[in-house]
Amino acid sequence: MFPQTVLLDFHNASSKGSVVDLVFDRAHFPGEIALTLPKKIEFSDKNRAVSDFTEVPRDAFKEFLHEEVGRWFERVGEFIERVGEKLSGDASDDLPRSRRSERLASLDRSRIYQANTGLLTPTIRGAVLSSGGKFTVGITILAPSSSKPGDSYRLDVIQRDGAAIKGGSTYVIAIA
Repeated sequence: MFPQTVLLDFHNASSKGSVVDLVFDRAHFPGEIALTLPKKIEFSDKNRAVSDFTEVPRDAFKEFLHEEVGRWFERVGEFIERVGEKLSGDASDDLPRSRRSERLASLDRSRIYQANTGLLTPTIRGAVLSSGGKFTVGITILAPSSSKPGDSYRLDVIQRDGAAIKGGSTYVIAIA
């Protein structure tokens, strides 16, 4: 099994600012979850924000999941570098400036946050979203080592403002 990474945007469509929790419900996903947060994310309480996760600095990537995320960071870095060259007028690169490149460039690639073992709903708490604002999170998942072809799992990601659900996504992880 190899880790897979997706980018997920969290939005605030409201006309006023919002403080949200990002809930990763893995009741039906016994695998590993690691996050890459934006460089400019703000939290209402920095001490509680990532308490369900272990911060792993980039220079400490040793485990398989961390190594795979590190390789993904390298590919992202190369992509961002190519975009920068394109923006500075380097005509040798035909890479178009895209929304995806902007999303990738917004991520803090110096560290990852691995969900603590045993938590069914690891949560990023108190992320501040301005009126009409958004941010992108990189989510890396690794299915359990016992997985075999035909197995499937479900991971729910919920954006919650207090008790109100403001958005979310469900991912089905199918093992091929």
